[in-house]
Amino acid sequence: MSSDPEEPPKPFAYQSNRKHGRGRRGRVSPEPRNPKAAYEVSRRISPNSNRRIGVDRENLEIVIFHAHFVRDDEFEWHGFVVEWEDLKQAQRNALLRANLVNRRGEIL
Repeated sequence: MSSDPEEPPKPFAYQSNRKHGRGRRGRVSPEPRNPKAAYEVSRRISPNSNRRIGVDRENLEIVIFHAHFVRDDEFEWHGFVVEWEDLKQAQRNALLRANLVNRRGEIL
């Protein structure tokens, strides 16, 4: 993975997960409508994390990505939509530091 938390690893390989549908089902979050858009502005949640967080400005979605190791330095990414209220402070801080949201969690 890239050592720079500001730069998403390339290339972007996204793997959809059947458990995430279009809408929230119980505790299962929906799949992002445009994962590539959110990934391109995503930031690492913390320096040692294999998770990233980003926003899809067009669809007004906050998306968390989790890396799945494939081989060598290649990863597939799985993502799901989250609400501001459900984020941990470290996740909120990553979005705030990147100027992707305001203090109320509204996407900028």
